[in-house]
Amino acid sequence: MKVGKLLSRIMVGSTFSMLFAVVGWGNGNGLLGQYYNKGSSTECKTYPISGTVNLSRIDSNINFDWNMGNPGDPIDNDYFQAKWTGYVNIPTTGDWTFYTSVDDGVKLYIDEALLIDKWIVQPETKYYNTITLSAGFHRIEMNYYENTGYTAAKLYWSGPGISTQTIIPQMYLYTGNRSTEHLPVIQEYKAPLTHQVTPQVIPDIEIVTSKNSGKSPLLVNFSYINKSLNLKIKEVKWLFGDGTFSNSLKVQHSYSKPQSYKTKLLYKLTNDFVGSIEGPEIVVSESFQSTKNQTKEDFEEFKK
Repeated sequence: MKVGKLLSRIMVGSTFSMLFAVVGWGNGNGLLGQYYNKGSSTECKTYPISGTVNLSRIDSNINFDWNMGNPGDPIDNDYFQAKWTGYVNIPTTGDWTFYTSVDDGVKLYIDEALLIDKWIVQPETKYYNTITLSAGFHRIEMNYYENTGYTAAKLYWSGPGISTQTIIPQMYLYTGNRSTEHLPVIQEYKAPLTHQVTPQVIPDIEIVTSKNSGKSPLLVNFSYINKSLNLKIKEVKWLFGDGTFSNSLKVQHSYSKPQSYKTKLLYKLTNDFVGSIEGPEIVVSESFQSTKNQTKEDFEEFKK
């Protein structure tokens, strides 16, 4: 399978209401996380998010890799939405870049600015956008949905004093309740904003397997071809669909249980961009078991 895409460069100018405060840092309590079971692919793709909240909690940050699972009971493994809301405390005035890494859809708002808008079914993919922010508190809202299969939602940042993208730590994240000690009273002011989506190239990768089907036990060789010569892969993680994985660039895997397995390749480039690509479905059928009444002709017929 192949992935090849160039996100176009856009410039957006707007005026919006920023929230500003000069306060001390370090006592953040996280963001309010609300999770919704939707029951179908159509319902989980609806926006804006609404309906019955099936799970509500305070998440210390957004750094979730649920694999094929869920955020917690009673949320289903597939067809659910999530919304994280609160405030991010910006330590220094300047240009701040926010990154999301999700499988599947995401919308990220800072104050009234929609920084990332990728409300689509997709393998885990990282997007980013840069915005100029004053030191202090700013509203943050991240909307997410999971269709089926692999599940991940992560929120990073970089900016003055934080040169490498990192998960936004709890100490800078606050719930939206101004009446508690977690969020000081803040004042509003108007400020112009010009932000842009930075061009982001997704590498063109083809997954190569020695076979996609066969009888148990089935040995499959996994490798890949990177056709983007200017984008070098630093790390990989093969997900074989049976709960196991490998970090080898090329690997042989054995399947013993007859069933279908969905595979995936996670990769990290030398520029620290993280992405993924869906691999082929591996179909393992039952092996031939000889009995007294079975003949060589039976075996040859089974092999067909």
